[in-house]
Amino acid sequence: MAVKMPQLLDMCFSADVVPVMELMRQELGFRPTDARRVLRRAPQVLLPRQDGSTPVDTIAALQALGLKPKMVSMEVIRWPRLLTYSPASLMELATWLGSAEVGMRAASDDSSAVSLNVLRQAPWLAEHDLETQLRPVARYLQESLGIRDMQRVLRAYPQILCCSITKDLEPRVWFLTEEVGINEEDVPRVVQTFPLLFAVPVERMRGVYGLLASELLITRPDITKIVRAFPSLLGLEPEKHVRAVVAYMRSLGIQNIGRFVSRLPPVLGYDVSNNLMPKMDYLVAMMGLSVYDVLTFPAYFSYPLESIIEPRTEFLKLRRRPIAVVGLNMALTSGDADFAKKIAKVRPELYASFKAAYMKHRAEVQAGTMKGEDLLEMLGLDMLGGKPLGSLGGLSTSSNVQEVTSARQLADDEVAAKFGPDGSAQQQDGERDAQGG
Repeated sequence: MAVKMPQLLDMCFSADVVPVMELMRQELGFRPTDARRVLRRAPQVLLPRQDGSTPVDTIAALQALGLKPKMVSMEVIRWPRLLTYSPASLMELATWLGSAEVGMRAASDDSSAVSLNVLRQAPWLAEHDLETQLRPVARYLQESLGIRDMQRVLRAYPQILCCSITKDLEPRVWFLTEEVGINEEDVPRVVQTFPLLFAVPVERMRGVYGLLASELLITRPDITKIVRAFPSLLGLEPEKHVRAVVAYMRSLGIQNIGRFVSRLPPVLGYDVSNNLMPKMDYLVAMMGLSVYDVLTFPAYFSYPLESIIEPRTEFLKLRRRPIAVVGLNMALTSGDADFAKKIAKVRPELYASFKAAYMKHRAEVQAGTMKGEDLLEMLGLDMLGGKPLGSLGGLSTSSNVQEVTSARQLADDEVAAKFGPDGSAQQQDGERDAQGG
């Protein structure tokens, strides 16, 4: 610290350092280790300020802005240099963020609450000059780009106010309009949808664009539409994300990957091991479907496995309405209530009860307190002719998972009361439900 700030050598430990540490103990509730950590990261806290203010004044200003004492302590731990900011600079920044000039207004028109959230998220904004840095960037975003929802942009990426207009913002806007083909009038919507665009290196975005165009053979107009609707795709790492998904699709035998991606652009950001592969395994092993069905309905990959795909598939099995007959799109696209009434032909409460029980015991399988086979038996399902399940949407069925002795009893208590012994819904319920009663 002394090398970077030689003026610290002239300070008296007992007269200058101890009082600051005592202040942090009394005002912020810091332990000695916390205080030392703050001083190591921001030794300038010890130095006198030109405006004559002290850390005590800074703490008082933060509390006056609405930060509770505990929040102040947390913010100082996270960003120790916060204690070095003058009360005047903090007040000026908070006032500006909440002004009509920036547009940071809450639904209740409480501008102070909104500006406080930004200040908590990005306290280092106070280090930048309002007139030469923050205000010019805000004007560029609003007047040159046409951004209207500054609140959304700043909440997602407050660092944008610290960017250079010529070095950071303009090159990315040029890439969007000149290389990707986004119309100028669409730029505000793209930025508001994905403010982090301004944190993504242009070369990375250019790599994603090049892969879509040269490797997947997606036309420029189609790429323009994709980026306009899903700008976050430009933030993907081509090698880590995009190529991994493309390689997996090829392993499935998908020939025209470009067309598949055009129909479901977000698929490029899905994790292969934790998302695509478990869903595909489940589709083949438990639904009895193939990659052809996914080609027909690419949106299958966009639905959650645990809360949508699995419960509905297993429920339809109990209803003797296999998803292969119903169709993926019919089974997945509607909400739970419509699925129950129109597809499964039961009361929504019945499916809701089944889903709750299924997800509860699915969690037990994942925690290792129940076998995947027991979950299926408990819900009245067979074992596919005695064949091993292998994987149940990522649920382990290996011998090292302990079995819960109450599995059979759970079946009687939570499911058998609503389903017949053969796993199908009781006939009377089915008839009444079909009639809406």
